[in-house]
Amino acid sequence: MGHGFTLVELLVVIAIIGILVGLLLPAVQQARETARRLSCQSNLTQIGLAIHSYESSFGYFPAGVIERKGPIRNTPFGYHHNWIGACLPYLDLPNLYRAIDFTVGAYDPKNLKARQTSVPVLTCPSNVGWGAAATTNYAAFHHSREAPIDVTNDGLFFLNSRLRIDDIPDGLTCTAMLTEKMSNGLDFGWMSGTRSTLRNAGSSFLKLTHRSNETILEDYGSFVPSSEMTLDTSEAELSIYREKGYIEENETGSFKPLEVGGVGSSHSVGFHVAMGDGSVRFLSTFTDPKVMRESVSRLDGLPLAPMQ
Repeated sequence: MGHGFTLVELLVVIAIIGILVGLLLPAVQQARETARRLSCQSNLTQIGLAIHSYESSFGYFPAGVIERKGPIRNTPFGYHHNWIGACLPYLDLPNLYRAIDFTVGAYDPKNLKARQTSVPVLTCPSNVGWGAAATTNYAAFHHSREAPIDVTNDGLFFLNSRLRIDDIPDGLTCTAMLTEKMSNGLDFGWMSGTRSTLRNAGSSFLKLTHRSNETILEDYGSFVPSSEMTLDTSEAELSIYREKGYIEENETGSFKPLEVGGVGSSHSVGFHVAMGDGSVRFLSTFTDPKVMRESVSRLDGLPLAPMQ
């Protein structure tokens, strides 16, 4: 006759299973994050290849943003077509490229459908659930320090830039091209040539911070005070901008329309950077800021070895 489990034996077995599950879950989570990091790296590789395909076709890299004059203000007004829109055909998205009307600005109603289209290659898997579907978690470097987006920037992508490979004296291998950025749903999407798709190496690393029972996104806001609105903006448009959080009624607030911001990531220990030669590196959050700045500048002349 068989011998069944006693209550004590059953409790011991349950306790052992609980301990094993507790040991297994962190490993599963780590494996998932590793897979997401590899997918994120693949996205940046594809975008880097698209940029180089553009350069092979035209002889120069796409402009960071196109506008009649600078500096670029972080507001949804202006022409503001950017490097991502120019590279769509090389990301195997020719139909989306043809849907954009480049005779009008990025925020024109004619471009609404294209602007609201989600592009999977522009989304980091670790950042899913944050921000609008039609935004991007990847940005091009416009400057080595915090500064407005303008024609004087020392990065690879800036206002009306048209750089050839010969215009990069530091060399592509030693010059950072792309990075990750956080998306909190308040930027203007992947089509906007503002801080939505351009960043610098002069700001602190930004990440998701968990505090108590809430998750706080440490990033600059993308608010527009009433004083920034053009006189011909209709009440209906103003209402939409208020609903989206683009308008800050308190004009004495901390909004800085020329502030751009830096690198951001949902990864727990670092962020990806794509170099000018197309290689992608995963850097620690403790990377020396000086090394980052020197890597982003295309013309500092310093004998900097490629970042590891």
